[in-house]
Amino acid sequence: MYHTPGGIRVLKGAEKRLYANSLGMMVDLLSDDDFEFGIGVFDRLQRNQKIATLHSVTRALFFEDEPAPP
Repeated sequence: MYHTPGGIRVLKGAEKRLYANSLGMMVDLLSDDDFEFGIGVFDRLQRNQKIATLHSVTRALFFEDEPAPP
């Protein structure tokens, strides 16, 4: 679950598919090179830290029993 302005929620349907496709592209970019996304705090992480962060956020966005990351 994730805290949003609309309350605590998870992604479903088209939102979830869009996020999953975008995530796939991000991981592809990271697997080819240490790609920078223009988000300073994220770009300063090492590649494995970026992937771990994306994994943590994705689990919280997809699964109701997963708590939001700190």
